[in-house]
Amino acid sequence: MLSKNYPEVVDEMKVFEEYIQAMRAMARRTFYKNIYDVQPICYLDLGYVIWGEDYKRGTFLLHAAGTGSSRQYCGNELPDNISNILTLFTKTNDRELLDELAVKILIRSKKMIAEFEQAKVDLKIKVLKRYTMPLFRKS
Repeated sequence: MLSKNYPEVVDEMKVFEEYIQAMRAMARRTFYKNIYDVQPICYLDLGYVIWGEDYKRGTFLLHAAGTGSSRQYCGNELPDNISNILTLFTKTNDRELLDELAVKILIRSKKMIAEFEQAKVDLKIKVLKRYTMPLFRKS
């Protein structure tokens, strides 16, 4: 799919794929947790990315959880998880919900990209190394 639709990123993704494939399953889980769960580089819950712990996120979560479409696609994750938002965006025919998702969530969540600026990533990795030192030592 990448080769066909995004040939300019294939080489970069190949390096990432090889890196991930070379990791043992436990190391892969730890890697995921370090990026998205514990001291995350980037949060997957878009409401948190946009509003943090503000009550506006809670209001959004309540509203999103109350929509039939949202309940159908969320599984065990919160409704503002990026996978749920993107799935809902492609599955619903509710025009009002689509507009709300596009304007209030997807467009505003572009600031996630800033979290991957090299200086921010380096700083977060430095903090992670301090707390997970054995995971980053070379054998």
